[in-house]
Amino acid sequence: MESRQVVGTIGALLLFIGVFSPIVSIPIMGSIIYFEAGGVDCVAVLVLAAVSFLLLLAKRYRGLWFTGLASLGVLAFTFVSLQFKMAEMKNMLRVELAGNAFHGFADIAVQSVQIQWGWALLLIGAITILCAASMKVKASVARPAPSLPPAPTPKPSPTLSDAEDPTQFTYMCLTCQSFQKSTVTTCLKCGAENPHRPRIFYHSTSDQDQDEYREALRELNDLIGLSTVKHEVEMLANLARVQKMREAHGFNVPDMSLHLVFAGNPGTGKTTVARLLGRIYKGLGVLGSGHVVEVDRRSLVAAYVGQTAIKTMEVISKSLDGVLFIDEAYTLARSSSDNNYGQEAIDTLLKAMEDNRERLVVVVAGYSEPMKEFIESNPGLQSRFNKYIDFPDYSVEELYSIFAKMVEHNQYVLTSEAKAEIVKILARERLESGDNSANARLVRNIFEVAIQRQANRLALMPAPNADELQRITVEDVAGIDIPN
Repeated sequence: MESRQVVGTIGALLLFIGVFSPIVSIPIMGSIIYFEAGGVDCVAVLVLAAVSFLLLLAKRYRGLWFTGLASLGVLAFTFVSLQFKMAEMKNMLRVELAGNAFHGFADIAVQSVQIQWGWALLLIGAITILCAASMKVKASVARPAPSLPPAPTPKPSPTLSDAEDPTQFTYMCLTCQSFQKSTVTTCLKCGAENPHRPRIFYHSTSDQDQDEYREALRELNDLIGLSTVKHEVEMLANLARVQKMREAHGFNVPDMSLHLVFAGNPGTGKTTVARLLGRIYKGLGVLGSGHVVEVDRRSLVAAYVGQTAIKTMEVISKSLDGVLFIDEAYTLARSSSDNNYGQEAIDTLLKAMEDNRERLVVVVAGYSEPMKEFIESNPGLQSRFNKYIDFPDYSVEELYSIFAKMVEHNQYVLTSEAKAEIVKILARERLESGDNSANARLVRNIFEVAIQRQANRLALMPAPNADELQRITVEDVAGIDIPN
């Protein structure tokens, strides 16, 4: 049993015992327990104590904030009510004994009422439950503190002029743009921190963010279509979760490649899923931040000799602890007759992936066939990218669902005639584009044309009302034709 479970259980028991303990002592009548004096209040405290116990069994510790605060609130209400009752009793006795020789008996009777130890049990129980709610979860297995390797004796920092092959170095300092080895803790030239220095990462449950994980999965499942993609991503998440559990219990965790190939036409959700994947890995504690850096060939390849490694290493440094998403990655393997800068970017990327396997996930994306040829063209790419996720084109029904969701999100309303016309347009565009469908991009283009036409129509009206400002009619969508 976890320590916070023990603390919370003690609090719930004290709360339960306090209900049947004396809270006030009155002369002649004797002691009165909370169960006798509290009425509905004591029932509420009993229920809150029972709920607290169930929450502790289920390890739903956030619910303890409610039961603890609610218990304090009920106890405060009972205490204040008791004070009012005592004041009323005192006034009643004064009225009845007015003119009597024993008129001071009312003051003596009220002053002789004493608070009993039951209140202490009730208050300590509620406060103990709140203490359990505020306790932090600790890793179930104690791990040694990570240690850093000793820094080497300072020596002149390597620069491009010092080496024929800049990719032999592990990283590039973003401050002074000198190349460094991963064994140094700070840049030997300017003293900036080395973000690539070797570290030992023990991702325990304390690194996880379950709310982020659940929210990212919910958004993934809310995406229209993509059933096979959702299944593949959920399997990756399940594998990561189980491996984290094994790690938390001290079992060996085999090295696995988390790098992925997203294959499919434009507009099929590859970038969206990559962003959600980063959040999922962050929620599971696999990545430190889970941010996504989106690039293409132009972001990695330079126009001059020796500059591509610098450009690529700068992108990689920004991607650490997150996801590097390379769109149309196959273009890196296409070189002109007079240079091969794309291959330099690939070589730099492969080395950085190996040196930073604990801190970097790379997702390469593009059309299915070119991506397959790209991966198979390089043994290094084949060994690191062994997981493919295919993004199929959307059906006409799914494209319309995307359009309807876009309309609702932007607070427009489609007439029934406009709905029928949109379905016809999507079916025609889908048929004409064939395997080169723009998918969600096509939907956005149609939506933008529709609202532009609606704006032109409403501009001719003197004062359109709220309904007219929202309504998209068949006149706004008829005949829309998006060039393929």
